[in-house]
Amino acid sequence: MSASAPSMFNDLAEAFALVNSILPKVVFVLGVVHLVLLLLAAITFFLKASRKDNGKRRKIWFWRTHYVPKQEIPYLVPNGNFSIELLQIFSCSFYIIFSVTTYAVCTYPQVPSDITHASIIFWYAIAIVPDAAAFWWGGWAAIYLVYLSPTQLDITDSNTKKSFIRHPIFMNTLCIGVPAVVATYFLIVGITMAVELKQILNSYNLLGTTLHELSVLWKPDDPLNHERNRTLFNLFEIILGQVSRITAVAQKETYGWAAVSISMIAFYLATTISAGHLLKRTLSIATGKKSLCEKRIDPDKSVNYLDESISSVDSKAGSEGFKLTFVKCTSTLRLQRGYYFIYISCAIMLAVLGLNICISVIFGLKTKVILIQTDWQIRLLTMISSTSALLSFSLFLQSLMLLVWG
Repeated sequence: MSASAPSMFNDLAEAFALVNSILPKVVFVLGVVHLVLLLLAAITFFLKASRKDNGKRRKIWFWRTHYVPKQEIPYLVPNGNFSIELLQIFSCSFYIIFSVTTYAVCTYPQVPSDITHASIIFWYAIAIVPDAAAFWWGGWAAIYLVYLSPTQLDITDSNTKKSFIRHPIFMNTLCIGVPAVVATYFLIVGITMAVELKQILNSYNLLGTTLHELSVLWKPDDPLNHERNRTLFNLFEIILGQVSRITAVAQKETYGWAAVSISMIAFYLATTISAGHLLKRTLSIATGKKSLCEKRIDPDKSVNYLDESISSVDSKAGSEGFKLTFVKCTSTLRLQRGYYFIYISCAIMLAVLGLNICISVIFGLKTKVILIQTDWQIRLLTMISSTSALLSFSLFLQSLMLLVWG
């Protein structure tokens, strides 16, 4: 066993050296990308805040209360038009802190303190929280308007039984509770991994000091050699136990990251596609491809005048001149731009969703390999970093869409 200890230590040192040679390049690119996205988010927020409607500066609000008659509890509706940039700024800031800290630790490993080393994993763990909240609240406004907004029938018909899903308490809890649960989970995981990593670094430093002392004090046929070897192997056992614990927590963090990102992206896609269908129908009506009203023949009621009015509107909508009048108006052009931006954003989000699924499958199949092979660790980190950059870019694209369309 005495020969395996130096071999284990050398393998660990080689793994650290390989990671330190490749990791700075990955985090440098990640930091630059998120710095650009942060600047774009700040510029977009400034443009939205400084925009004027009818000569008056637009009011900035992040939440509004939507009251319904005969109902005391209001609905809480998030404003994705403004909150999305602030959340993206927070997310990009976390990624930049992670990138700068990691680059400094890998380039100058002796300069930062152990707390700085350990904080790296914390910043990376919580960086996904603002993105997840932005996609959740951005999609929530759409799903509220398209599906869950109380209809006029619910307000006027007292006999209508309202589903508990549409109850304000349930909707408000779901709207605020999901991001709160996600934030709590990743905060706990990030703090736990940071504490475990600091303990590993302390044990690793103690191991290096112990090896140096043993090399100085070693003498052939020394009766204390056995006791010193036992102390050395106890340190190895402690480090292995700590590595096992942080690996288990890292697996939970990765699985949680995959579950949250996939579910949030799927939710965003569903709500955005629904909003896109609604926008497409509105655009068809605006361009005259569809009529605003449909004929309804009721044999019990006289609707001749209404039928004539609808026929008149439909005949005008079918004429070429009437269509061109609508196509050239500013509102129709804004609807068209919004429609195109929605589906471009959905296409990018489908790519991000596919990458997230691939990462989850790879991590599940290669869990044991990732723990022992450094090249797989680098591949996984590169894939996660690329997905994070695409996720932030899609968030910026949604913000840009709201700037142009809103």
